[in-house]
Amino acid sequence: MSGILGHVGLLLASSSSAPVYSYQVFTDAGAFTFTNPQSNPIAGEALIVAGGGGGGSRQGGGGGAGGVRIVSFSLAVSDSISGVVGGGGAGGTGGNRGSNGTNSVFGADASVGGGGGGGRGTSGTSQNDGNSGGSGGGASTDSTLGRPAIGGTGTSTQGNNGGSTSNNTGGGGGGFSTAGGNGGPINGNGGNGGNGISLSSLGWSDAIDLGAPSAIGGGGGGGAVTSSVQGVGGIGGGGDARGAATSDFGDPGTPNTGGGGGGGAQFGGGGLGGSGLVIVRWIEP
Repeated sequence: MSGILGHVGLLLASSSSAPVYSYQVFTDAGAFTFTNPQSNPIAGEALIVAGGGGGGSRQGGGGGAGGVRIVSFSLAVSDSISGVVGGGGAGGTGGNRGSNGTNSVFGADASVGGGGGGGRGTSGTSQNDGNSGGSGGGASTDSTLGRPAIGGTGTSTQGNNGGSTSNNTGGGGGGFSTAGGNGGPINGNGGNGGNGISLSSLGWSDAIDLGAPSAIGGGGGGGAVTSSVQGVGGIGGGGDARGAATSDFGDPGTPNTGGGGGGGAQFGGGGLGGSGLVIVRWIEP
């Protein structure tokens, strides 16, 4: 997939007074530059989606979704704005937490990478709680921690908290629209990932024709023992937890959605967080 998927003039509504937008979609993780393509100043918006957090390991928590925000900009003739598409965080292994996703940036504005899901450490380690991020990662714990493990905190207006849990289950990662589900009770089901949001609901569905996903910002599902129900990833690219075999890895978040990775099975690793996305649109003169 190309990292820069062209631009076309698109009518957002049937009304003759509705603005006509052109779009440019940036998908490849890493730096990019948006240059004013018109011979006049432009004004528009950018939809910034950060990379999702990686899922935790060993009945791990789901990764939190990357932060989502919309910002306004204006640009003079021939001027440009630099940006970055964030990458997904690595899944945890060996009882460790997943890594946070990286921020996506457009000019001076950034969305925060999703929090990594907690791992079921073997001795009550600090790996059990989910990391904070755009949306927080789900938690995972065992009896040696001596308390429920806590999901990570989401960033205000960009996402929601990850799910908490009791012993030997993973909470779901937070999503843009809803928090991650709690895991448990002991040796129970994994928590589902929080839901993201569709581009249609945001009023950005025309970008789908240029390669953007139909929904963004879903949290990863929390892992559980093989005999229990694994957490399902949230709408918007969250990865499912897997547990048909004790060594299964969680599913990765869907690329370019900022979806969190799914938690690992009983002895498995977490899934990779989904990469982020930046969509730029501007009003045609």
